[in-house]
Amino acid sequence: MTNIYDINITQSNNTKVKGFYDKAMKELIGFYGVNWIENTPVIYLVDSRESFDIISGYKTEDWVVGRALSYNKLLLLSPERYEKESRHKYSDEEYYSLLKHELSHLFYIIFSKGKGPVWLDEGFAIYTSNQLSTKERPKEFKNFLKYYSYEDEKVYSESGFVVERLIKNFGKEKVIGFLKVLPNVNSEGVFKNEFKKYFGMELDYFNINNIRICSSKDMLDVLGEDDGYIDRFGILLEDVLISREKALKRNKISFTNEYTCFRCGNTNLEKFYASNSEECWRDLCGVGGECIFCNKCMNIVEFIQAEMS
Repeated sequence: MTNIYDINITQSNNTKVKGFYDKAMKELIGFYGVNWIENTPVIYLVDSRESFDIISGYKTEDWVVGRALSYNKLLLLSPERYEKESRHKYSDEEYYSLLKHELSHLFYIIFSKGKGPVWLDEGFAIYTSNQLSTKERPKEFKNFLKYYSYEDEKVYSESGFVVERLIKNFGKEKVIGFLKVLPNVNSEGVFKNEFKKYFGMELDYFNINNIRICSSKDMLDVLGEDDGYIDRFGILLEDVLISREKALKRNKISFTNEYTCFRCGNTNLEKFYASNSEECWRDLCGVGGECIFCNKCMNIVEFIQAEMS
C-alpha cells in the first residue's frame, strides 16, 4: 500500500453546512465561554469511506462519520454521501448534531489539551450537541468507566448522561472548570484522584448513580423543613432550594472553599443568590442574599442577607 496520495482540496460552496457551522460555533462559544476568533476550526468534507480512511490513517467502522484531526481541523463525510458511506440515515437535524458534536471535541481540547478519559470527552460532545434526546436514558450507569483510553460504539450510551448529571448537580461552570485540571492528568489513577479532590466524592458507579438531581419539591419532601433555618438565617430551606434550582438552570452557581459545612465537613460549597418566595412566612417578605450551600448533605451553611428593593 502506497504512502503517497493525491487529494484535491477545493473550498466548499455548501451553504447549508456553512450555516450549520456558524450556528454551532456561536452556541458552543456561549456554552464553553471561549471566544474563538483566531485559527478557527476548519472542516474537510469527503465523499467516500476510502478518502475518510486515508486521511484518518486507518480503517474506520461504518458508524464513524466524523473525527477531529487536530485542535482545529475536523473530517466529516459530506451530507450528499452520508447515507451511502455510513450506516446512518441523513437528516439536517442529525447532520447538524454531528457537526456540533465534532466541533465540541475541539473546544474540549482547549481545556484538556487532549488529556483525560474518552468517556468525559464524548460525554461533553453528546451533551452539547443535543444528542441525548436521540438516546435511551440508562436506568443505571454501569459501563462508562471502562472507556478511559479505550473506545467503541458503546461509549456513547452512558457518557452524555453522566455529564448531564454532573452539570445538573454541580452546575456548568463547576464542571467545565474541572476540564482545566486535565492537562496535568497522565493516568486513570491520577484522574480519579483529581476528580475526588475537585468534586468531593469518589468516582465510581455507586456515587454517580446516587447523585441527587431531584427537583426542589422532591428534595424538600425528603429533607423536611426546619424552623432552625429561619431562626439562624432568616430564610426557609424551601426558598433556598427553589432559588438553587433556578440558579442551576441559568448557570449562576459558583463555588467557594471559604466555608465548611457544619453537618458533613464539606469545604467545596456552592454560592448563589437566594430569595424568599412570593408567599411570606412570619412576615419575612423581600428577603434575599448570597447563599452558601452544601450539595452533599443539602444544607444551608451561610446566608448573607441583603434587603431586597
